[in-house]
Amino acid sequence: MSLTKEAALVALLFAALAVGSTWPLAADLDGQILMSSERFDGYGTIWLGEHVWRALTGDAQLLHAMEMNHPEGLDLRLADSFVYGLLFVPLRAVMPSVAAFNIYALISLAGTGLAGWWLARGPLGTRTLPALVCGIVVAFNAAMLNYRIEGEAYLLGSWCLPLLAGLLVLAGRGSVRAGAGAGACLAVLAWSSGYLAIDGAFIAAAIAPLSVLAGQRRGIALPALAFVVVALVLIAPLASMVGAGLENALDARFRADEAPLANITADSVSLSSMIAVLPETAFLRQGRLSYAGLAPLVLGAGALLVVPWRKWLPWAGVALAGLVLALGPYLRLTDADLGVGLTLPYAALAGLSESFTAYRMPIRFLAVSALGMGALLALFLDQLATVGVGRRLRIPIAAAVVLDCLVMNGFALERTLTPVEIPDGYERLSKRGAVFDLWGPDRQMLRHAGLSAFYQTAHGQPVVADFTRIESPQTMLGERLGVALAVGEQDDAHELLQVLAGLGVSDVALHADTFRSDDAAAIRARLRILATPTSRDPGGVEIYTLPERLEGMSQDEALAHIANWSDDA
Repeated sequence: MSLTKEAALVALLFAALAVGSTWPLAADLDGQILMSSERFDGYGTIWLGEHVWRALTGDAQLLHAMEMNHPEGLDLRLADSFVYGLLFVPLRAVMPSVAAFNIYALISLAGTGLAGWWLARGPLGTRTLPALVCGIVVAFNAAMLNYRIEGEAYLLGSWCLPLLAGLLVLAGRGSVRAGAGAGACLAVLAWSSGYLAIDGAFIAAAIAPLSVLAGQRRGIALPALAFVVVALVLIAPLASMVGAGLENALDARFRADEAPLANITADSVSLSSMIAVLPETAFLRQGRLSYAGLAPLVLGAGALLVVPWRKWLPWAGVALAGLVLALGPYLRLTDADLGVGLTLPYAALAGLSESFTAYRMPIRFLAVSALGMGALLALFLDQLATVGVGRRLRIPIAAAVVLDCLVMNGFALERTLTPVEIPDGYERLSKRGAVFDLWGPDRQMLRHAGLSAFYQTAHGQPVVADFTRIESPQTMLGERLGVALAVGEQDDAHELLQVLAGLGVSDVALHADTFRSDDAAAIRARLRILATPTSRDPGGVEIYTLPERLEGMSQDEALAHIANWSDDA
């Protein structure tokens, strides 16, 4: 069979695995979102794709979204997943935004597996079975499942990681085109996501020097130069957008104050207790125990025993680097262990650059580790095919790895789909100005902001919400207005509505079901006094149009009130 036909069959296989592992998503593409119902990133991702679509097909501003964070707008020059927004456009041209999001996610998931197969089948030169195993390990691991749970379809586009790795291998053999291609891959990763940019940088940093150390240095000068030149040329606009150097652009993009570390409670542990702490860091998946993959981890180490060290060294480095970094920023060996305090690499890197703390989910480094383990497994299984007893063992070994990946991380269907629910009521908006969504208290404040963004794609009016930061005007104003209305502080509520009117808000959208029933009743009663309800029947989202007599405060005065309240908070 030709390699082209084999690639087509492998693509169909991974397409089937993508559909099967997310079922029943494919049967209801416009009715569900590939995301846990507890998360919110998918809503913002759908909004970004819809904004780019509208900008390229209408009169919206591509790099500055005025329909979000009204009236100041949202600067998208440093937005994660901007490449996703551009790739979203062809799909959006033929289907609704939710379906386009889901199709993109399925294509990306299948594409990651196909790229993993290509890495082993092409640059590494393995047989078909080892290459398939490599693709499954790369596509179905804890990091990829985390992307699905969070609703970050653009991260499922990590197909560039194995592609980058394979092109680096070919560049090490003297291919200038492969070097240029690797540079282009790194640039695409940098424009796609901060996570993927850091992953790609670590993969390049591990493969290139270790390949040279292993003696794979034939004609590497020109490919390396092509890699550097293309990467710099394609990444350069990212820096020029903010009018600073590349380092400043990345620091601005990964600001630590806007990306606090995730819920990692371990401060320091002794070496003897490290195993007990692992479930609290890299191996905890949304409350359910997960791991880097027992079968890939253990069986992949077999490559170190039977494969020549020059072949396995770069991939062992990638696997080890990803696994150690996935342990998190706070794990460390204490004085009692080694006689000296030794901070693990993640914390050391975070200490060198605050921007590194933006990588706030260490479990995602398992995407790097899985790439290394997949390559090791492919080399191991391919070597076994040359030995008599090995030929009998490779099928059971491959089956154990595939089952581990698919059962633990591939077909983990619980809580990975969220129904699409746009409440009734937005059709009653006055369309006179922006919309202020009034939400009840929720520890996941960004979830409400994400929902506001998602609903904005349906009603089309600007919103005050900003799903890119926790502390936003909508969050602060919503808390104040909700309390004032619930406890009957009429003057405070009137002042807050004046501020909203000064911001250009014409309608308050009350999400009564997010409040306690008694609070919702009090808020509803007082809003009917201060504003004009568009319907007397509670249900769905309740729209209250602000009276024109409130429009006595200027925008500058309203923004000054918000700044003062933020300082007080």
